Amino acid sequence: MVETKQFEWSDIRVRALGREFVGIRGITYSRSVENEHLHGRGRKPIAIQSGNETCEGEMTLLQSELQALTSALGVVNLTNIRFDIVVTYKNGDNVVTDLIKSVKCNEYEKSMSQGDAFMEISIPFLALDIIENV
Repeated sequence: MVETKQFEWSDIRVRALGREFVGIRGITYSRSVENEHLHGRGRKPIAIQSGNETCEGEMTLLQSELQALTSALGVVNLTNIRFDIVVTYKNGDNVVTDLIKSVKCNEYEKSMSQGDAFMEISIPFLALDIIENV
């Protein structure tokens, strides 16, 4: 078995709206396609048909990162704008870049409890496309 170095959290860079996120705690993005069985004669399907494709995700930012982002943009509400997210994974000479196109944030909630040392804000989003290995 050949040992290969896997990407680590320290290998990731996330950029959007002209800034690299320093206070990012997580990012998830996915693509899904609606598939369904096509039935004809008999009980078993005769094919699998594909339908609509969707792209969505979620990023988790520290409150200070969200504040810096909205202040730099001059907007109060991140759900009112669209933007692209560039995610770059790099370890050594191995570089992979994914482009998440036309992101629209659904919602976000600010919350803290007694004893919390910082605030994390999860921001789910929809996207028009994910282009992998740009």
